[in-house]
Amino acid sequence: MKRAIHNSSGGASSTLPVSSFKASRSLPLQLSILSLIFLLITQGVASAQSSATEPVQISFASDRGEPVWVGQRITIIVEILAPTFFSSPTTFSLPNISGAVFYKPEERALVSSKNIEGQTYSVQRHEFSFYPQRAGVFEIPAFKVRFGVAGKLGTPASEHSELTKPLSLSAKMPPGAERLSVLISTTDLKVSESWNPQISGTATVGDAYKRTITFRAADMPGMVFPAISFPKIEGIKLYQARATVNDKINRGSLTGERIDTLTYLCEKPGRYVLPAIVIPWWNLNRQEMDKIVLPAVEFEVKAKVSSITFAEETQNPRAAFPWRVIAGLVAFIISLTVVFFVFKKTIVHKIKTWQKKKRESEAAYFKRVAAATTPAQTLNALTAWLARAYPNRPTLSLQTYASEQNDPELSEQIEILQTAVVSQTSQWDSPTLIAALRKTRRSQAAKDRPPALQRLNPRD
Repeated sequence: MKRAIHNSSGGASSTLPVSSFKASRSLPLQLSILSLIFLLITQGVASAQSSATEPVQISFASDRGEPVWVGQRITIIVEILAPTFFSSPTTFSLPNISGAVFYKPEERALVSSKNIEGQTYSVQRHEFSFYPQRAGVFEIPAFKVRFGVAGKLGTPASEHSELTKPLSLSAKMPPGAERLSVLISTTDLKVSESWNPQISGTATVGDAYKRTITFRAADMPGMVFPAISFPKIEGIKLYQARATVNDKINRGSLTGERIDTLTYLCEKPGRYVLPAIVIPWWNLNRQEMDKIVLPAVEFEVKAKVSSITFAEETQNPRAAFPWRVIAGLVAFIISLTVVFFVFKKTIVHKIKTWQKKKRESEAAYFKRVAAATTPAQTLNALTAWLARAYPNRPTLSLQTYASEQNDPELSEQIEILQTAVVSQTSQWDSPTLIAALRKTRRSQAAKDRPPALQRLNPRD
């Protein structure tokens, strides 16, 4: 079949096959569709390659389909990719997250290689631990990652500073734990106690007993164990030492340990009962509340009695007088000794109380900061000093304190210190940090000092 095509001049018409005419119209359309498909495929491949080769990737170690319980350890993975290999230590600027503990338990990273679209990358895998301390939604903001990458074919190494992507998670309070301020959530919790000397049913005024309580749990650092509250008992003096934290990591498995040490001093006679200690915890294996009970301790304290045995009087009347004198002198010396030891205990007690007060003072904590010799020791001492100097602000962080002092040098030194703890670099300078802290400490003390009273009768 042919269709006539007339020209505008009215001349002879020419004829073309209908099929040729349709093909000539559909050819540009087909080319356009093919070009669009090619463009979409190219962009998709480019996008896939771009996302696969992001230099810093952050994710949860396990699927978040299961509920996250308060106190449970959540592992967060940060992978860093380099097209060659890493030329300098990797450092992180971790954010402070209210109501949670977020830290890096190990300084070492797992190093491997990965092939992506034919390109081989060196990979560092870093693990972080996140412990929610309350129920609710937590936002982990993007934080800075600094690392060095070696150049290719003799080109110099380059330093990189990248940001992770933000993450979010929701934590739930287990049923039955709503009234607990701090919750232990683990698969295995062990609590043990020991006495030195072993306490029995009776004691004597002046006796002292040392009690040691040890917590151990899987996947929990010692610093997140709750502090035990020990009630005061009239007649028994209680001395509580600072808790000791001893965490162990074996092939990536964390076991946290906290040791509480107390000393009970028997001051007055009587019958006493140390109440039982109940430690509730959430069993992740059984998904139910569990508890460990340290039994109550009951004992009696008796008064200290000094007995003096006198020699029998001799039958010889001439020797009776010297024996009475000697007995009187012995009794007098013993009485002086008893009085001396009574006052000695009081004096020793006062000295120990004064020494303890001095050790727990803000100035003593600051001296420990100045005496620290390593970045880790300095950071721990500085954190303890900040908590002692501002007891009414338990959530105050080092960065917040530095910003409140409006001292750029102090902020910079704190950031350098935190970097040195992770990377073990040599940029940390202890004298510069201590000097900046002393300046802000003196300035804060001047602000807190009450104004001087004005004279009642000032002279002209």
